[in-house]
Amino acid sequence: MTVTYGQIKSDCLRLLDEFSSRGTPQSLTKTADYNYKIQSLTNACISDLASTTAKIPAVFSIVHNPIKNTLADDTSTIRTHIPGTDFSIILTNAKATFFEATYPGEIVIEESADNGVTYTEIETINVPSTETAFAEYKRLISPALTTNLVRLRFTGDYIYSFRNYILYQYSFPDEDSVQPHRPFFEVVLPSDYLDINNVFTKRDTRQYLPYTNFNITPGPDKKFCYNSYEGPMELQVGYWRKPTLLTFTQVDVTDRALTIDLTDEAALIIPWNVAGEVLKSEKDLAGGVLLLNQYEVKKNTLISGDSGYSGLVITPYGW
Repeated sequence: MTVTYGQIKSDCLRLLDEFSSRGTPQSLTKTADYNYKIQSLTNACISDLASTTAKIPAVFSIVHNPIKNTLADDTSTIRTHIPGTDFSIILTNAKATFFEATYPGEIVIEESADNGVTYTEIETINVPSTETAFAEYKRLISPALTTNLVRLRFTGDYIYSFRNYILYQYSFPDEDSVQPHRPFFEVVLPSDYLDINNVFTKRDTRQYLPYTNFNITPGPDKKFCYNSYEGPMELQVGYWRKPTLLTFTQVDVTDRALTIDLTDEAALIIPWNVAGEVLKSEKDLAGGVLLLNQYEVKKNTLISGDSGYSGLVITPYGW
């Protein structure tokens, strides 16, 4: 990526016939109004290209090699806590736990030094009323003695649901790192994620295959979800990323040096879009539409992204 904002700006002014006068480049004062329009419209065009025919590829990897991940360990069936009938699981010297529960769940982590005759509370977790669905909880546990029994007990005075519960015999670096215990794993997608491209999996020796058993969650905080029982494997997730937009300092020499986060072929067609929008804003509809039509044609001939885009060419008459 070597095309700079300075090149874009100069080409826009040329298309607007405002770059020079009698062979001498116009001063910044003469083109000040155009400069501000070109800045904002350039970022808009970068976004348009990166989401259509000039998509930007990126890759991130997931190493999936979970523990306690057999079907025999599965606890994904939703259970109901009935008041007066507690449900517990026990493990000697358990060092971590994971579970999901709904309001008004009351879950106790406790330990016993006398083989389960008496238990001492380590922590009681109360699911707050703000949790309107299953809430997940991760905890690290430090029994007083390595020989102590650790019990995870679902109790309380009210009916609630719980699932995906487990006690781990291993510790983790911190609570956030405690492994989820679900039939599927969720990984937060990179902050620059725009759309999925392809996914491949590396498994046993010489196995490098397309992988399709995944979903992308809806909503603003998108996650990559996949089957937890298909490990161990490495997933290579190819995606189209958002472009890095220009941040202007209003210092001309600094701003002109900014590079466009697109392929050069895509960046070089930006002036037709920007100049066209500028002319439209100045009520020169015919001139603006002509440049925008040329931009659409150029955009459709790009080969730097995928080819699924089909833009509409417009005229001042709507056809």
